[in-house]
Amino acid sequence: MVVDHNVRAREALLGALGRAGYHGEGVGDVFSALARSVEAPPRVVVAELCMPDASGLQLLRAMRERGVNAPVVFLARGETRDMCTCASVYGAEACLPRPIVMDDLVWTIERALARLDNADLPPTRPQVKQRRRWWAPAPREAWAP
Repeated sequence: MVVDHNVRAREALLGALGRAGYHGEGVGDVFSALARSVEAPPRVVVAELCMPDASGLQLLRAMRERGVNAPVVFLARGETRDMCTCASVYGAEACLPRPIVMDDLVWTIERALARLDNADLPPTRPQVKQRRRWWAPAPREAWAP
């Protein structure tokens, strides 16, 4: 599931993920995403960190409160590192900056799905010349209390 209030960005992201072999639905707001994730839990959620109606952090908390444990990958448009750190505390898979490096996003989704399936994790991230990452996913053991 892709959650982004910007229709063009959402459709472009769905198209790029489709070309990478991932198919899903797109929603334009946090409340629709929450309703759909409770009805039919997605395997992975890719969401904008800050949206007009509510934040991605609120979506993540509400999903966890309702028992939806799908990995969440946030896309940040200039939000502070504190917000990305907060996302990791709530259990986000990663917080990736925009503009999106599709190799990073696909690699993060592959790792999330491998963790869900208890499969071998994909090999190291592909080499990309320009990469900005504020917060890289930590091993699940580091998140345990």
